[in-house]
Amino acid sequence: MSADTTLPRLERIAEIAARADVDAIGELLGYLDDDRLVVIGGDAPSVVELRMVALEALQHISRYNDVDVDIGRIRIAMPVAVADLLDDPPADRATAARAAIAEYERRRQNGTIVSEEHVSDPVSRSTPPQERARVFTTPPAPPPPYLRIAARQDRERTLGYVHHPADGPWRYDFARTQEGARAKQDLIMLVGRLGADSLPKVRVDDGGVALVDPGGALQLDGTIDDESADRVTYLRSLAAFADALFTTEVVTPPGASEAGPRTRE
Repeated sequence: MSADTTLPRLERIAEIAARADVDAIGELLGYLDDDRLVVIGGDAPSVVELRMVALEALQHISRYNDVDVDIGRIRIAMPVAVADLLDDPPADRATAARAAIAEYERRRQNGTIVSEEHVSDPVSRSTPPQERARVFTTPPAPPPPYLRIAARQDRERTLGYVHHPADGPWRYDFARTQEGARAKQDLIMLVGRLGADSLPKVRVDDGGVALVDPGGALQLDGTIDDESADRVTYLRSLAAFADALFTTEVVTPPGASEAGPRTRE
């Protein structure tokens, strides 16, 4: 396969993943033998095999649509951060990417980086190395109040936290994995759609449970500014809207009422 198809294929995988396109599962399965190297990750770039990008797109589609995808056994090598491959990365990003890919390939050839066969867990949809990376890179829980974001299919698989430090703006601290990065992006996009500087304020009961009307819509009561001192109400409103994408849990300071199940009739 010609090397000049690498970028178009990477862009195609990203396009499919963004749509969570079930109809493109067969196409992605065809990419699982492509071990060419690419750099992904924006401000924290890593070198990764293209088949790993395709695998993570398949896992995202599986989780998002709650459908089983028979991936079978797949041979993968884990991503490596550019900063861990190069002692002094060039300032030019394209030059740094080429140098990092060359170093990754050198290590792959000498056996320092090894591809191994793995099977995705049927619940998490992750391979064992991916799950270890999620656990290792997920930040610790911040001081309450905060919103914990977890996988929709497994409430114990924490992906990240939303909180407001005393000395700064709202923070979205997520696992430094593709799953964590996608969850963070989805949540930030959700906040952007709901309002630039405020959220619709969701009505809750005394236990912090979001209320819905007979038709299933969230009951709203005006808006709440993102700089409101009432952080708990802001987080509970965000959690109620994010519940369609994730498992959510609002953790409140000691003495405050804990949020129970997200919604009720």
